[in-house]
Amino acid sequence: MNQKSIWILIITIIIVASIAIGGIFLWQSLKVRNIGKVPEVNTPENVSENNPKKTPETTPEKTPETKLVSRKIATIQGNLSGFTFSPDSQHFTYETYKQGKVFVVLDGKEMGSYDDLIRYLTFSPDSHHLAYRAKKQGKWFMVLDGKEMGPYNGAGICDYTFSPDSQHLAYAAEKQGKAFMVLDGKEMGPYDGVYYDFTFSPDSHHFAYGVKKQGKAFMVLDGKEMGPYDSIYHPTFSSDSQHFVCKVESQGKWFVVLDGKEMGPYDVYHNFTFSPDGHHLAYAAEKQGKWFMVLDGKEIGPYDSVYYPTFSPDSQHFTYSAKRQDKRFMVLDGKEIGSYDDTYHPIFSPDSQHFAYRAEKQGKWFVVLDGKEITPYDSVYYPFFTFSPDSQHFAYDIEKQGKVFMVLDGKEIGPYDYVYGPIFSHDGQHFAYKARKQDKRFIVLDGKEMGPYDDLTKEMGPYDVYYNFTFSPDSQHSTYRARKQGKWFMVLDGKEIGPYDCVYYDFTFSPDGQHFVYDVKKQGKAFIVLDGKEMSSYDSVYHPTFSPDSQHFTYEAYKQGKAFIVLDGKEIGPYDDVYYFTFSSDSQHFAYGAEKQGKKFIVLDGKEIGPYDDVDNFVSSPDSHHLAYEAKKQGKWFAVLDGKEMGSYYDGVYGLTFSPDSQHFAYGAYKQGKWFVVLDGEEVGHSSNRIMANVFDFPPSSSSSSSSFFSFAPNSKYFYYYLLIGDDLWFKVKELK
Repeated sequence: MNQKSIWILIITIIIVASIAIGGIFLWQSLKVRNIGKVPEVNTPENVSENNPKKTPETTPEKTPETKLVSRKIATIQGNLSGFTFSPDSQHFTYETYKQGKVFVVLDGKEMGSYDDLIRYLTFSPDSHHLAYRAKKQGKWFMVLDGKEMGPYNGAGICDYTFSPDSQHLAYAAEKQGKAFMVLDGKEMGPYDGVYYDFTFSPDSHHFAYGVKKQGKAFMVLDGKEMGPYDSIYHPTFSSDSQHFVCKVESQGKWFVVLDGKEMGPYDVYHNFTFSPDGHHLAYAAEKQGKWFMVLDGKEIGPYDSVYYPTFSPDSQHFTYSAKRQDKRFMVLDGKEIGSYDDTYHPIFSPDSQHFAYRAEKQGKWFVVLDGKEITPYDSVYYPFFTFSPDSQHFAYDIEKQGKVFMVLDGKEIGPYDYVYGPIFSHDGQHFAYKARKQDKRFIVLDGKEMGPYDDLTKEMGPYDVYYNFTFSPDSQHSTYRARKQGKWFMVLDGKEIGPYDCVYYDFTFSPDGQHFVYDVKKQGKAFIVLDGKEMSSYDSVYHPTFSPDSQHFTYEAYKQGKAFIVLDGKEIGPYDDVYYFTFSSDSQHFAYGAEKQGKKFIVLDGKEIGPYDDVDNFVSSPDSHHLAYEAKKQGKWFAVLDGKEMGSYYDGVYGLTFSPDSQHFAYGAYKQGKWFVVLDGEEVGHSSNRIMANVFDFPPSSSSSSSSFFSFAPNSKYFYYYLLIGDDLWFKVKELK
């Protein structure tokens, strides 16, 4: 045997040996896992409610498709209340009463007993902690995750809160006539009183509260007292959590305390405001008869008055209106601008690059844009004073010589007797407003008048001012409805379509902006107009609707006492009635409900499913491949999935739910005092109706579309549900394959 053959033989032996050893370890691993199973328990299928057997706390249970884990939560005795799910729906708690005592049950673990509870049982934002107030033997306790903190007497626990990150719990408490602030179990005090507006910073790293002691008020920030004061108000953190401010009063004077530093005293104070990024603080204050604007602790002034402190959207600029010696001016980034009799309403453009305000002097009004005065007017109206969404245009309404004009980018458009607007398209490239002159109404789009139309203000009220003017989603089209000489018109991109006896309100663009539909009436007949083309006439038409991908279009129609669905121009029917039409989210399927000869049907992609006595609650799967609904016949309800009747018949079904991956389907049902969970057509358990009635407000209304008693995991790998077997509450988890 040559050397090459020897090496091949050696490698082959190593591979075979590795496979054999790996198989042994795998078999041993499987054996260990089987040994590690806890014994099987009695499931809802083999436990009688009247004679439930004693069972271990947990068990796994296998089927060819799934693995079921069951855990008995608690034995329910007496009354039950306060059932609460955690924010992530993975934990639940409730109060139960037995033998004159109150118990809290969290995920099956009983905590107590107590003489009383002050609701509510409160989960932390991350669902990992539970807190509540409880009383026993005349004393009050704060209970966090089953651990009692206290005791307290008197008013007991006054209020409590978790930090935003759920890592801290704070509460105010009283004992022996004194008040305490308790943070993470550590008492701070004693005090004569604790204010209720204690607060955590948004990032949870800081904590502030107000207290009273020896007749004085103090603010405590991160354990450090600030004061004494006569009173304190509005403890507030900046959005970035880096700054803290409050308003305090002492000896008749006002102070603002920023990051522990007192600013003042002031005689009068106006509420403070942080910049959007939280880096700057501004407020107006008066002392010795003079006003100051205070920015980041620096007083700017004095002035006779100050108004309108305003930060730019990017927080890089700051402005306000000020008055000195009967003259008003704006201050932008510390620089005084102009000299007027009055100034109003400073605004920044969305991109923060432009700045405008209204000003008045010698009886004339000005718009000042980026520091430049624009022609004097008799009046400049507010709130019609705005930048376009893209910040490239600026428009406002003005009056001069008794006439009203719209001004766009400095150019006057008019004159009119009245204008209302303006409206910019979503992309900022188009501009429209409503105008009136000599009792006629106009729509002005991109400077071009469209009309005139009848003045409907007296007939239809002041809110029909735009005749429902709207831009398409892609900003390429505009439309409105209008009336002239007693006739109605639809106006699309400046072109009048009509006349009609009436144009209804529910006109709409397709989601992609490429199609437009509306419904009208003329000569006693109603019809739909799609992209300018009149469709068949009916006695009435309703609900013109596009599919999500804009490729399909449908509506309801009625004539001669019969109902029709019209899909892509094709009439489907007749029926006695139609309802609930819907497209799937991917636009590939279309379904609706219909009634004929006293029976109801579901029509899915043109195929009738039924008949039924009633149908309700259409639900489409997330991937749009499945459709489910509730149906009734012969007095019983059931679920229908993709046209197939599921499971048994019940007195009611509700909560039709698909898993996030659309591969599984579940719902709740009830009959003869029992509550059932049905998963993929199979009843996985049933409960006594009592817990559903007392805990879950059961049975639910017919409008219910979801359930708290069962749910799919976000990854679709598990199904959770709750059952009451006899007096035992069970939590079950089914692993889905």
